Amino acid sequence: MRRFVASVLGPLNAPGVDRHGELHETLEAVLSTSGLGEAAAKLGLHRHTVVYRLQRIRERGLPIDDPTRRHLLWLALRARRLLPA
Repeated sequence: MRRFVASVLGPLNAPGVDRHGELHETLEAVLSTSGLGEAAAKLGLHRHTVVYRLQRIRERGLPIDDPTRRHLLWLALRARRLLPA
């Protein structure tokens, strides 16, 4: 499971990229809600903050706009929760 998470979320797991977990948290909120507004409300953030964070995620090479890859990203985020720290 650890290898699966690393292969899918690799760019976000690199040292220094997501020190506070905000990119992981944002990605999970976006993937588990019906839109950016709902994700922003869930996170308690302004919609533009979510858009900015998604841009940072895209810049790291994660294909969040591809439906097939979105499913893998969601699964990897869920699996990541099950792994010990």
